Amino acid sequence: MSNFRFELNTEGVRELLTSPEMAAVCTEFAEAVKDSYGEGAEVSVFTGQNRVNASVFQPAGRFDNKLLKAVGEVAKND
Repeated sequence: MSNFRFELNTEGVRELLTSPEMAAVCTEFAEAVKDSYGEGAEVSVFTGQNRVNASVFQPAGRFDNKLLKAVGEVAKND
């Protein structure tokens, strides 16, 4: 048996997850979902304490599964 010990550099992971490069990746994905959704969707991207967050919002008053389908379509093509 090996005595290999793995220790995660949590500060390094946090730095990676809050980096401008990660924000660019999240923004690119959210914009692709927005474009797939169509007219009226909005994108919000912000950096929290631990990671970058990106959200795509449907127009107010519209509740259907079109946004979920757009996420699936973009993920499938990625």
